[in-house]
Amino acid sequence: MINHEQRRVLSRLVIRLFSPPYLPRKILSLLFLLIFTDAVLRLIEQPPEYWVNHKLALSSLAWLLPILAVHPLAFLGVMLLLNALAMLLLDGLNRTPALIAWTAVSFVYLNNTLQWINRVIILPLGIGDADQNVVPSLLAILLMGLWAWLAVPELLGRGTAVASTTRSKLFAVVGLGIWGALLTVGVLHAMTVPASGWQTVTPEHLPTPRTGGEIAYNSAQGKALLFGGSGTWVGGDWIYDSETWEWDGTDWTQQFPDVAPPGRGGLAMAYDANADQIIMFGGRVQDTYFNDTWTWNGTTWQIRYPVTNPPAREGHEMVFDEQRGQVVLYGGHSSSLGYLNDAWAWDGQSWSEIKMESTSPQAATFSLVYHQARQSALAIVTGSPGGTWFWRDGRWANLRLSGDLPYDIVGASATYDRQNERVVLFGGIRAEEILNETWVFEHSQWQKLDLPLSPSPRWGHAAFYDESREKIIIFGGFDGTDSVNEMWELALTEK
Repeated sequence: MINHEQRRVLSRLVIRLFSPPYLPRKILSLLFLLIFTDAVLRLIEQPPEYWVNHKLALSSLAWLLPILAVHPLAFLGVMLLLNALAMLLLDGLNRTPALIAWTAVSFVYLNNTLQWINRVIILPLGIGDADQNVVPSLLAILLMGLWAWLAVPELLGRGTAVASTTRSKLFAVVGLGIWGALLTVGVLHAMTVPASGWQTVTPEHLPTPRTGGEIAYNSAQGKALLFGGSGTWVGGDWIYDSETWEWDGTDWTQQFPDVAPPGRGGLAMAYDANADQIIMFGGRVQDTYFNDTWTWNGTTWQIRYPVTNPPAREGHEMVFDEQRGQVVLYGGHSSSLGYLNDAWAWDGQSWSEIKMESTSPQAATFSLVYHQARQSALAIVTGSPGGTWFWRDGRWANLRLSGDLPYDIVGASATYDRQNERVVLFGGIRAEEILNETWVFEHSQWQKLDLPLSPSPRWGHAAFYDESREKIIIFGGFDGTDSVNEMWELALTEK
């Protein structure tokens, strides 16, 4: 228990701490400006992705991340509140302890600001050394003294009250005006979405989040069809989606056909240009593999009963082979046959196996597109041996490329850009790391692009080329925590 004498000492200490004289409020305003500047600079240094998806915030201070992830205005609001509480405390303290606290906190925030200027502006210009952080620290000390001398000369026993007031007002108007303009320009520049690279698409309606869904594009109708995928984890199992959605170039519309396939993942779909239908085959739900064939005519699903069916599988791919005039199915994984390297053709009524005239890559973790400029299918096969393979008339050819190649990536999407005659590969997983890399295949070479803005890392997303927008679009996928329903389009300069 505290005795009477201790209470009296404590009372005198509290009185001294909170008794006059106090720090001039003009000098407190300098600290307010420094703390607010630090908050704005944390917004300016956010990556371009942050201004599209606030969950992608970056900060060296872990406690700031949840606030930044809510919204930039929420972050500024919290920082202003903390700033106001700090000012309220310093405003009530005796001048001596308040000046000590003001000096320490001001030095930290001013030093942070100068370090940011050194890191973001000075060093990129090739001036100075990254290890010479002592220079910004010394500048911080000098500027603190200069600010105090300019703003509050009477604190140091200099000047008259009239001179002090005139100088302070001039400093406040000019200095704060320039400082505010610089911060505003910085934030506006940071918020600017780059013209080239991935850009978010925000239609009025969006399908539910999902991983492993499939999209096929009907070029005759200018519409894309989305089906399947898993979006919810319940009781140790994925819940597979059986919704059907249609994209018309501007918005998604959920379809409600009388008949629909059971929900599944690992399916494949392709547009049959001859029949003006979208074909769907196979897929998987838990340990059940499908070998059913469905067609979508623009209004409803219809199950087909061909005489011959490919074996049940998941992870296969399908494209419309313009040379054959048929939808071609290749690869995948079967519960009984393992990894597959067979090919099948759909003639509108039935499946027939294609006799392969060369060594075929086993492919269950791969991507397949139809390269119209080459009039052949192109497969990007991962694993060992991986490779870029072209297939035409039943014969596979490995290009045997060298250099930096995307053959160690699984779960990525590959799409053929018809306008620019190139294949774009995005996302996937490499050695358990989820990626947001963008690769382009053109002129028989792979190139990893360094883009200013990209979607968050993901795998299991769906992708298609939207002819009405002349853009490659991705939807959904798994970001390592949840399935998402974000939609992005790729804007690249024409070759």
